[in-house]
Amino acid sequence: MRILSWYLTKQVFLAMLLVFVFMTSFFFILRFLDEVNYGLEGNYQFKEAFYYILLTTPETTYEYMPFIIMIGCLFALGNLSNNSELTVLRAAGMSILAIVRPVF
Repeated sequence: MRILSWYLTKQVFLAMLLVFVFMTSFFFILRFLDEVNYGLEGNYQFKEAFYYILLTTPETTYEYMPFIIMIGCLFALGNLSNNSELTVLRAAGMSILAIVRPVF
């Protein structure tokens, strides 16, 4: 059962990492475009806008982390279900609690 739990943990972690990279990139691009549209007047150049967005990205990531984790878990479990891997895990003798425990 340890191998199956490790497999579930790995799948959930990889899905969360994928969602993290996608969402962080998406919000970075949106905030950069918003900053550019807001106006680059005076001494405020692209470089300063890029640095500002780069330095505020950790705060944005921290704010959206619960959403990223939830979507990552749903994505991983949906992918496992779509490939019938959850059915195989249940047939191998894992209880529902044993499947959910690595996700938490």
